[in-house]
Amino acid sequence: MKSILLSMVLLVSTSLMAATADVDTNGLTVEQKARLQLQVEQMKREQDKAQFVDNAKQYVELGEMIGKAFGSCAKELNVQVNEFIQTPAGMLTISIICWKTVGRDVIHFGFGFCFLVFGFMVWYRCAYLPVRVSSIEYGQGFWIFRAKNVKYNNWSNTNDRDIVLMTISMIALIGVSQVIMWS
Repeated sequence: MKSILLSMVLLVSTSLMAATADVDTNGLTVEQKARLQLQVEQMKREQDKAQFVDNAKQYVELGEMIGKAFGSCAKELNVQVNEFIQTPAGMLTISIICWKTVGRDVIHFGFGFCFLVFGFMVWYRCAYLPVRVSSIEYGQGFWIFRAKNVKYNNWSNTNDRDIVLMTISMIALIGVSQVIMWS
């Protein structure tokens, strides 16, 4: 490990020394130094222009090749893809691709929706009805077909604690179902 770090330090230091190398201008007149500086600036500009043109040519050539490749692939695959999709293997492939792209989201949304529906049923039975219903009188009949007389509590007579717990439990139910759906 130490040898790797030492070699990295040596490489960086030599590259920094090479980058900071200057031309020795001792013994030159001010005019000669100015001409030398102009030549250096011109060489930099010419190099930048040449490099820019070369890069531009490479990108143009790359763009042309990509365009030709896409065009020929589209022509070749248009018929083949349509024929492949109609086969059972093509349908299986398409369904696997769809499952891989949106399957996780569908599962989360489905479980979250089921949690919301069943949770609301449990909330209604365990939190709302005990607070709201005061008494139930059953009449004549068989099982679910018998008459039922339900007496409800007035909201003004309901305990504030029960209303707060009922509201908090509904908000928690909706919050948990949304977390399941969108996680």
